[in-house]
Amino acid sequence: RREYDEALRCFGEALDARRTALGKDHIDVAFSLHSIGKIHKRKKNYSDAMECFTASLRIKRSHLGNDHLSIAETLHAMAPIYDREGKKDEARSCLDTGLAIYESKLGGKKGEDHLCVAEVLESYGMLHENSSRGP
Repeated sequence: RREYDEALRCFGEALDARRTALGKDHIDVAFSLHSIGKIHKRKKNYSDAMECFTASLRIKRSHLGNDHLSIAETLHAMAPIYDREGKKDEARSCLDTGLAIYESKLGGKKGEDHLCVAEVLESYGMLHENSSRGP
């Protein structure tokens, strides 16, 4: 747990520096926010994680459009939190959009890139498994 706190401290300092030097809507700020969101998610601070992911997604979309691999990565990170909150439609939408981006951008590529698709498909499986358990 101490490592997560130290990671948050470091990422927080990087975020502050980037906002000061580059502006609050710079793409590098989005990447810092995503990293902070991942740590919050690991710490089970889901509200803080979603706040970071949502802000990251907004900035990424303004710079990269709606079909960049980085958008898919953030959507995939958000899906299990929505699922945990009982927001199955939002979770499914994140996975649908993320999978469409990965398939569109990666096409017939082989190797490590296909792990992204496999991870999203695994998340679909978890979503369905959680749905079958009921509330």
